[in-house]
Amino acid sequence: MVLEAGVKPYLHTLFSEPCLDKSGKLVGVIVDGKSGRGVIRAKYFVDATGDGDLCYRMCFETYESPRRQPPTTCVYLEGWDSERFHDLLKAHRHEFNIPEGYAWGAKIPGTEIYMLAGTRIYGVNCADINDLTKAEIEGRRQIRAMMDLVRKYGGDYKMGLVSLPATVAIRETRHVKCQYQISDEDAMTGRLFHDAIANGSYRLDTHHQDKPGLTFKYLDGTEVYERTGYPREIGRWRDVTPVNPTFYQVPLRALIPQNSTNVIIAGRMLDASEIAFSGIRVMVNMNQTGEAAGVAAYLALHKNISVSELSSEDVRQTLTKGGSIII
Repeated sequence: MVLEAGVKPYLHTLFSEPCLDKSGKLVGVIVDGKSGRGVIRAKYFVDATGDGDLCYRMCFETYESPRRQPPTTCVYLEGWDSERFHDLLKAHRHEFNIPEGYAWGAKIPGTEIYMLAGTRIYGVNCADINDLTKAEIEGRRQIRAMMDLVRKYGGDYKMGLVSLPATVAIRETRHVKCQYQISDEDAMTGRLFHDAIANGSYRLDTHHQDKPGLTFKYLDGTEVYERTGYPREIGRWRDVTPVNPTFYQVPLRALIPQNSTNVIIAGRMLDASEIAFSGIRVMVNMNQTGEAAGVAAYLALHKNISVSELSSEDVRQTLTKGGSIII
């Protein structure tokens, strides 16, 4: 699809630094790859680094949540038995120094291979190279520890390691301060925005740093705390109401950094408060921000205007023409 669209890709190429003209305007990005160091020039840029690397190195304002959601190293396994694995983990995790967290997974469609997201790496900031290194090593150590635990105490239960991912899965690092921050109330009450470019219905899903497990907040007011090997704790975060929202929205303004002229963001570094971010961060919602950022950059280029001057209605109409469901 990339080639059919006439886009020139640069695989195995890493962003290094912004390239600015004499006025301080971004005119290119310095990259490093197999051919050495070079510059990719453009008029508009989408920061889709996940950590806001371009915006951070351009000195746009960024911030970090005081309760950053921890990363997880996933793994493909064969011979998965959920009940036996969780019983063994609960009984012997201390011996293997496996932190208590939350484990979930599913079979890869069309196979008997199981994807497990069962590791939990606390106290790291994966936008920092030392912490990212620590997280990669610790995630794989935990997977090895799980395999060793099953080998030692599983008896006739055999679980095989099929493959490991290329990188640790990162939930949250930096956020970029944008024209609007999506508040917890915005998401929890399903506030509608005139410049909405994404609709999300995934539950608000907080992975905790300060305790094991996670908390789900649903738009009907239900709250569920889940901790592997323990009964679910079900309550409410608000009183019962006759009508509940069924989705929340992401406004275009939450993707446009303050004072930006030709940079827009796509991905988990968008501007959102803690609980709102916990639901918005998932892949189906991030896909929508990516499409919206691309459309916005295209419109700004063809209108020769700043991304801050974009008409949100033009963006929404163009997304609609492309098949997006815009409310």
